[in-house]
Amino acid sequence: MLNNARIENRNPYGVTIVPARHRAGTQIVTRLANEIRALWKRHQCRRLHRQTEKEIAKLSDQMLRDIGWPARYDKRDSCRRLGL
Repeated sequence: MLNNARIENRNPYGVTIVPARHRAGTQIVTRLANEIRALWKRHQCRRLHRQTEKEIAKLSDQMLRDIGWPARYDKRDSCRRLGL
């Protein structure tokens, strides 16, 4: 129904975050890398939620009742299923 099965993990800014376990870094570098990774995941989840709402807005009222929108929708669940 919705094309949420695939979410692109592209970074539009061209910044590559090297996981801290692959480099010898200080504690602050490790903490900073983890924080950036968490922010990026939250950004992807918000983007997925906005995309879902745009696609849902295109459906008719009858279809919305059939799928139980918005009562059965949990935006955190879709992020969990994608591993974000």
